[in-house]
Amino acid sequence: MKDQREFDYIFILWGIPLRSKPGAVNRQIYSLASKLSMEKKKVGIIFVSYHSVTEKYKIDEGTCSSCRLKLLISRILYSRLLSRIILYFYKIKNNNLLDPEIKLFTSGIYLPELKARKIVTSYWWAVLLAGELYPHEDIYFIVYHDYYNDIIHSNKENLPELEKAYKSSNLILANKELIKRFNGNYPLITEGIDTEKFRCIDNLNKKVDNMVLIPLRNNPLKGVEYAIPALKLIHDEFPEAKIVAYGDFQGNIPDFIDFKHVISDEMLKVYYCKATYFILPSVVEGIPEPLLEAMAGGCACISTTCGGPQEVITDGVNGILVPVKDPRAIFIAFKKLYSNKILTRSIMDRAMKTIANYDLNRTYEDFINAINFYRNK
Repeated sequence: MKDQREFDYIFILWGIPLRSKPGAVNRQIYSLASKLSMEKKKVGIIFVSYHSVTEKYKIDEGTCSSCRLKLLISRILYSRLLSRIILYFYKIKNNNLLDPEIKLFTSGIYLPELKARKIVTSYWWAVLLAGELYPHEDIYFIVYHDYYNDIIHSNKENLPELEKAYKSSNLILANKELIKRFNGNYPLITEGIDTEKFRCIDNLNKKVDNMVLIPLRNNPLKGVEYAIPALKLIHDEFPEAKIVAYGDFQGNIPDFIDFKHVISDEMLKVYYCKATYFILPSVVEGIPEPLLEAMAGGCACISTTCGGPQEVITDGVNGILVPVKDPRAIFIAFKKLYSNKILTRSIMDRAMKTIANYDLNRTYEDFINAINFYRNK
């Protein structure tokens, strides 16, 4: 019988999960962890504290008052008793995402005590942290997008650390666009979603033909500063268009946008099934889940050429691609679709066929193939 502190796989994530809905990358990780656990592998997930990462790698500007408050709150949340309580209730609440056999830990308390045969993360700093504690070669870094973009927008001093993480881990690239960034032969993993969860029965016949759906996020790399001007152009030209937005954006929302704050997957599916058009305005993305979900729901999608979407969308066939940071390009693409119902219907049909290639089962198969790639190498 294996020791309670020994694991086949340990996944390292950031922060105690307090949000009701985990982010896209975490959902991918949860899916992989759960599949492994159901295959009788012993799996643990470690949530690394905000304050330990921030202090070590200066991810945020530590002089601002809000950062000091975050550090204080993080230390409280990671106290031994409180962190155990939070993780206990989180696992109960998210039992549909996590296999019950998976063990959850917080790093400040447990990380030095655990032993792992393989460590998997999607964060560069976690590679370095794991390397200090586990000096072996089985550290796998799933690169979902080019982290240079994140660091350039936060702290360029971390670039040498980032390069060290790239070189000291087994890289698994999450989309073909990243091949251009790295020299060498690396395995690819296809980002996936639960395609059946977002598929709508007879949805193409129940669409609201003037409804537009768009995510609006606080993260500047999600493109909200270009999305709202694009929506203004759409509204001015087509005032009858019903524009629905959702997300965590906390800035000013024009009155012509029906904004829904962070909503459940169940409610999001309702909007996917109603909306004829979906717009992804991001500046940088891997393969974004909202785009895949919208395609599964039969939406005619307009996406910026922000990385991963170019791998999913063939321009004019199963979606429309436009340049990043270009509100007018988004408007022109919408106008093209809105005035051509035959093209819109064709794109919707082909989007639903495309999405079969982006199922979570394929993600898991790709992950196992990536592990075997390094094992054989």
